[in-house]
Formats: sequence, C-alpha cells, structure tokens
Amino acid sequence: MVRPASFGWNPQTAASNRFQAAAVGTSGTAGRSAVAEFDSVVAALRAAGVTVHVGDDRPEPACPDAVFPNNWVSLHADGTVVLYPMLAPCRRDERRLDLVAALERQGGYRVERLLDLTHHELQGRFLEGTGSVVFDHVGRVAYACLSPRTDAAVLDELCAELDYTPFAFRAVDRNGAPVYHTNVLLAIGTDFALVCAPAVAADERDALLERLARDGRRVIVIDHGQLGEFAANVLELRAADGARVLAASQRALASLSPQARAALESCVDRIVALPVPTIEALGGGSVRCMLAEVFLPRLDDAQLAAALVGAWQLVSWTIGYPSSGRITQPFGPAPQGLLVYTGDGHMSAAMQRPGRARLSRADPQGVSADEKAAAFAAYLHYAGTWHVADGCVVHDVALAMNPNLLGTRQVRSIALDGERLVLGAEELLETPGATRRHRIEWRRAAR
Repeated sequence: MVRPASFGWNPQTAASNRFQAAAVGTSGTAGRSAVAEFDSVVAALRAAGVTVHVGDDRPEPACPDAVFPNNWVSLHADGTVVLYPMLAPCRRDERRLDLVAALERQGGYRVERLLDLTHHELQGRFLEGTGSVVFDHVGRVAYACLSPRTDAAVLDELCAELDYTPFAFRAVDRNGAPVYHTNVLLAIGTDFALVCAPAVAADERDALLERLARDGRRVIVIDHGQLGEFAANVLELRAADGARVLAASQRALASLSPQARAALESCVDRIVALPVPTIEALGGGSVRCMLAEVFLPRLDDAQLAAALVGAWQLVSWTIGYPSSGRITQPFGPAPQGLLVYTGDGHMSAAMQRPGRARLSRADPQGVSADEKAAAFAAYLHYAGTWHVADGCVVHDVALAMNPNLLGTRQVRSIALDGERLVLGAEELLETPGATRRHRIEWRRAAR
C-alpha cells in the first residue's frame, strides 16, 4: 500500500472513471481525510492478521492517485514484477522501482525478473494492472473488461508472458458507458466470484458466468446499483494464521442484500469493513484499488534465518476463534515481551501482562496458592533452540514455565516486514475439529 501525499480529484482520469464525484473541497482537507482513511485501513487489516507493507508517496511530483498502486504494478509467485501502461500521464509518475526494491529488501521477498509493458503508452494502448485485470490464480485465467484503459493486445502479451489464458469481455454501466476497470465489477476469491452480470454484454454474459463457476466457486451476482457502490471492489487476503480475510469498504458491504452478504460470509473466515468515503468519492476507487497483493517468493530459509537474528519487543498478542469470530487479547492491548534469536541457534521468548501485582512476600515459595496462580497466569516464558524450515520458524523447547511445553516443537509462520515481525500459529483445542489462531506481533528492539 502507498500512503498518499497529494491525494485529490484528478481531472485526467475523470473522463473515463464515472465513479469520481465532482471536485468539491479537494485541497488540504481531502488530503488529510484520505491519509486518515488510509491509516485506518492499514490498522484494521493488520488487526485482522494481514501483513501490510506500506510505502510513502513523494510530495513531488504530485500524484493525486498514488493511493491506488495496483494500477501500476503486480507481483507474482514466480518472482515476476509487472509494470503497466496507464492512460493518464500524471499517473505514470506513480511507478517507482524504489518501492519495489524496498519491498524486496524489507519484506524478505525475491524478485526474479521485471516485465515492463509501459512502452505501449507510446501507441496509446493501456492496461492498468489489477484494475484492468482480475487474475484467477488457480485456473490461471486473466479476466479483463475492455475499455479505454484496458487494451486486448496488451492483455494478450501479459498472458503470454505469465502463462495465463486471457478472457476479455465488454461491460457498461447503467448509462451505457464502458466500465473503466474490471475490478469494480468482478472479484474472485478462493470459493466465490462476485460479479455484476447485468453490466456484461448480453452475448458474452453466459460464457463469463460459466467460466467463473467452472472451478466450483459460488457465483454471487450483483446489480448496477450495487456496482455503483463498489460492491465488487473487494479482495480476499490471507492472514498470517492462514485465515481468509475479505477486505471491503463499509459502503460496498452496506449495498449488498442480506443473501449476498451471507454468501460472502460463508466463503471467508472474516470480513473487514473499512470506511474510505473520501477516497471513494474523489478517487473513484475503493478498498481493492488500494491493495497491490504480494505473491512474490520468499527468501530461502538461510536468508530468512539471518533476518531473524536479534532481539524483538512484543507489540501485540491476539487469539482468534474461527468458529465464532471472537478475538481475545490474553495479556491486554499493550502486552510486554522480549523474543531473542541468537546467531548460534538459541532462543528465548517471554511475555507478560503489564501491571502485574507484586507478591506479598520476598520469598515466592511463601505466598498463597492464589498468588502463585495469578503470577503464573500473567506470564509466559520458554527457551530452547531454533531454526527455519519451509519458511517457518521452529522452536524446540528445552526450558519452560509451563511444564507441558517441555520437549515440544513449536512451529510459527513468519511475516517479516523490515523492523516488524508477525508470528502465527494454529492450535488444536480439546473439542474435536476446533482450533484457535495465535497472532503475535514483534518489533525489532532498539539498542
């Protein structure tokens, strides 16, 4: 995601984007509102367990649409980074390889090649990233609604390079104008496809619906009115604990029928409703447009282990219960803790609830059983050895305050973003089939 520095109404994009409202009060007030909305989206997604990498837009040159990075870049599982041709000249200044380099360096990713399609701008051909293209990464199909911003020839070149099958179609809004971006009328998740079928050309509609349903997804159809409320401009994300998280604006979710909302809820683990009214009104895009998802391969295990060495301070610890949607904070909203990984393979992890009551006596063996239980309940510690395997960090526990942990192997998923580390784990409960998911966020400790 890119935090905007010069957000505002863009006259160069308004002609082809019918979602943009008229320019009213678009100076400093709108810019400040957009930054506040952006920061709230980042915080909410992180609270839901999603790893979010944030880059900052530059003050100059002014880029009023910098908050929509998905239009200029896509990042693929084979290590390919794609740069896209964009219609509005001022939007081309948003393309920044320094942001890609920072993501690679700080996020622990590997970039293998750069596919630069921007030369098509010289011939007036455009394809605006995952605004123009909605990828089905399972079926390896690239869906694209043709418009002034989405050219079939560029789509074909992209698909040939990435080994996807193109699926181009035509669609219009209720006034007969071409829908400017595919991602405002189509969203594809693991188990669902959300589509404004009435907008699609009648002679292409059945083929599109058939293809969307072919891999067993549930097809949820919305109407033109819901299209105008950004109901399809949503994105399924994967949390560090493996949960499927649907990111959508409050406006989009409010427009859905109870049946459509229930259908979406049945296809994901949680839905995050995000308020972005300024960005939607003046930018003409919603939550999905703000997100450039990262599929790049990670560093190998040795490189990842090297990045973990050092001390980390605890930021938060949450436990989510998928069956109910309940999320708890065992040690409160501001827990304390220290995690240490040494270069020779030893580790120690300690966490506590702040403000723990002092024992009534200097000798801990002389206090009551209730005092001992309270002290035990507010503190957690174990130590042992560690290594990285298959992209996860493995703790082999040799010492532990809880004796049930002794001799166990604790495996944690890793999401690393420079100075920020998120560890995740899924825990089986005594009830058959029941689980809970831990998300523990750390920040590299200052010396």
